[in-house]
Amino acid sequence: AAGGLTGSLRIHVLEARNLRACDFRGLSSDPYCVFTCLPECVPRKVKTSFKKRTLNPVWDEVLTVAVARATRLCITIKDRGILGSSDVCGEGGIDLEAYAFVDNQTSATVPLSPQGELRLVLELLDETRLFGLDIGLVCDRESVRVPSVLTRCMAAIETFGIDCEGIYRVPGGKATIDRLRDEFIRNPAYEFTEEECGDVHSISSLLKQYLRELPEPLLTEAASTSLVAATLHPAGDQARIAALRDIFARLPVANYESARALFQHLYLMGEHAAVTRMPLANLAMCFAPTLISIPTPDPLSPLPSTPMATPAAAATPAAAAAVVSTPTANGVSVSSGQTPRAPGPADEVIAAVLFILRNSPTLFGERHRALPFSGNQDVPRPAPQRSTSRVLFQHYDRQTGLLDADSFALLWSDMGFFLQGDFEATLAAICGERPGVTWPAFRDWFDTTGHTLMLSGPLLQTLVRVRTHFQHFASRADHADSNSFNALCSDMHACGTVWTTPPSDIFAAIACDGLVSVEDFCRWLWREKYFDSSR
Repeated sequence: AAGGLTGSLRIHVLEARNLRACDFRGLSSDPYCVFTCLPECVPRKVKTSFKKRTLNPVWDEVLTVAVARATRLCITIKDRGILGSSDVCGEGGIDLEAYAFVDNQTSATVPLSPQGELRLVLELLDETRLFGLDIGLVCDRESVRVPSVLTRCMAAIETFGIDCEGIYRVPGGKATIDRLRDEFIRNPAYEFTEEECGDVHSISSLLKQYLRELPEPLLTEAASTSLVAATLHPAGDQARIAALRDIFARLPVANYESARALFQHLYLMGEHAAVTRMPLANLAMCFAPTLISIPTPDPLSPLPSTPMATPAAAATPAAAAAVVSTPTANGVSVSSGQTPRAPGPADEVIAAVLFILRNSPTLFGERHRALPFSGNQDVPRPAPQRSTSRVLFQHYDRQTGLLDADSFALLWSDMGFFLQGDFEATLAAICGERPGVTWPAFRDWFDTTGHTLMLSGPLLQTLVRVRTHFQHFASRADHADSNSFNALCSDMHACGTVWTTPPSDIFAAIACDGLVSVEDFCRWLWREKYFDSSR
């Protein structure tokens, strides 16, 4: 690629072999990869999760950076070992101009210095893509929770189409839709003009087109079967609500936030069905084919009747009266004398969610509007910022959508939360009955509680030094026996620490089964105010 690569570079990190050992015994490492591009990329660098005590780690993780005329991919594999460690297990790089990308993809085995190799796959995505690009990549690129094209379309429709008959059923003009599509490709923060807002059917068609062209349905293929099962839950409405809430919580962050905003928007539009003639059941039939992927049943076998079919068709006499026209699969209405398309499982899932929102508005939490409509006014806006909670969650998430106990413990240790809280109690409170910490649960905990526990910069640096010192003397992983602990305290005293309690008494007070953990030692130092002075 002469002149370098421009676009979104997706790095699929597979595995490394025969890395250099970095622990003080020379036996193992806790490696993670750091990537950066020259001359520049956004973000400046990306990194994988770390793997415990191995010289042959397998990551199978995908990272993405935006590049402009990039000529070299720089790779550093570091040993996490202990917070703040800068030991290098291996270094290498790829001359991007020398690689031939076939169908925008290439594989590479990178030799590392002083030893080892790294296998990865590179994929170059067109930087101008918006439609047809993974929704998580769009959100990362725009630094938003919900893609701007969705938030701006929904805001304009709620402002100018709230009383528009046939909204989402009547298609817009192709020329207008194509022009608006091009505007958003050129500028994701594009604002509709007042003239464009007069054609809300084109705006609604653009919104549906964006969702329809996603490489994977918004509610993901993995969640489809579970969503159908949840709407058929035999234990009643509360069990359905609990099951749906759990399924949505497991969606990827961008999918969850976008689905949350979209369903709340559709529910709001359904509240005006008396004017728009688009009740929730009709909206569900319009959006179901684009939101969820369910295998088409055998046409020779009848569709099973479900508890949700009746309320989806007409939850109340008023809603039944409001169903004047029914949309077909392609969005064209069917007159009352014709036979409408029979609701399928996908329609019933979307209808169930919308009707549950009527009785349980907290299914997705409080209503979220990323950006109110303001027309095409030249009003200064603050630059969008990625929330700290999202950055942390995505850094420690192992591509599963959940922080398991090990991942959350790592975050808990890295951020110094253990100095002021109880890990087991916090984990139990956030997880509930789930096997891990979901994105919504983590967001709510961190934004209301977690960020208040974060330590100041100088204090965190002191914590890093203590933990690094401890790791050097630890007799086993992050634990020290009596002899190792005494050597640690003697060395800290030689470095200037003034002990007011004999090390033997400290060991007796905090040891468990003859060993002291680094967390217990740091917590004791915190409690005894050793972090508060030059002691």
